[in-house]
Amino acid sequence: GKIMQASYLYASGSAAILTTKLLSDEKIRRVAESKDTDEALRLLFEAGYADGVAMTSADFEDTLAAQMRQAAEFVSENTADRAATDCFLLRADYLNAKMAMKCKYARKTPAAYAYGGLFDGQKLFESLSRDDYSALPPEMAEALGKIDEKFFEGDRNPAVVDDILDTAYYGHVSALLKNCGSKAVKDYFAAEADTKNLINFFRCLKAGFGKETFDGVFAACGKIPRGFFDEMFASNGEKAAENLPCDEYRDFLEILLREYKSGVAMAESEARAADLKKKIMYSAKDNIEGIEPLVYYYLGKQTETENIRLILVCLKNRVDKKEIVKRLRESYV
Repeated sequence: GKIMQASYLYASGSAAILTTKLLSDEKIRRVAESKDTDEALRLLFEAGYADGVAMTSADFEDTLAAQMRQAAEFVSENTADRAATDCFLLRADYLNAKMAMKCKYARKTPAAYAYGGLFDGQKLFESLSRDDYSALPPEMAEALGKIDEKFFEGDRNPAVVDDILDTAYYGHVSALLKNCGSKAVKDYFAAEADTKNLINFFRCLKAGFGKETFDGVFAACGKIPRGFFDEMFASNGEKAAENLPCDEYRDFLEILLREYKSGVAMAESEARAADLKKKIMYSAKDNIEGIEPLVYYYLGKQTETENIRLILVCLKNRVDKKEIVKRLRESYV
């Protein structure tokens, strides 16, 4: 116990130090306001990103991938609550499984993989191409079998792949959370499921989809019961605000309703959902006896990676700078 505790405190300390090295909001914004990709890459280099590795517009994806891979390895090697940390790491694996299944049926090879998971993306693709699911978690393997059945029956819509694997992921997370010792991690996934369910509900309404479509994408580890959404379908979402059972989502729902009514993409509410989840982990990040500092660092690295990718891809495609800044997520520093 004593040795475990000592190495654990060391890991928490290391995670806290690594977190301070993430790029601040101000630095990220400065990169976003660059005149072109080259300037953005120079600013990243000057800010000491990726331990001062110089990136080019041709190879930045490799550097981002390596950064995520290192973060995932750090968490895997140092966690004392695998059930809690696996919830986060598995997300990349489920993303890769979606890509691999779509590529398998389109007879293509994935252009890139999501990094930061428990499985190597390339190896995952190879075993999925051979229909060999034996090394995978049962939740994922079962979902892949379901997708094969659907495709065999002729239902070859790529959305089928996303929906079945999303449902499996949240089912997998729900099972892991039963053995997870962190209240913050449980709260984080409850907030993720609830905000996702609310966004998906209004997306279904907007597209004229019914309850069956929504049930197919319902994430089951939230606090808002399914019954609430059944009532919402009956009233066309009219009484959403007054019937909402959880106060912490009031502001979020307000933004969501505004976006739904004005018919714009639900980008702001997605950014708010990310901020809500971040607040939960932020409040626990100094718990040096728990795994929260590790999770906080991993999420910070993920957000940093997503922000940098977003900026570089948008600059390459000459997207308006104001639009880029609007889509950025808050940094974890």
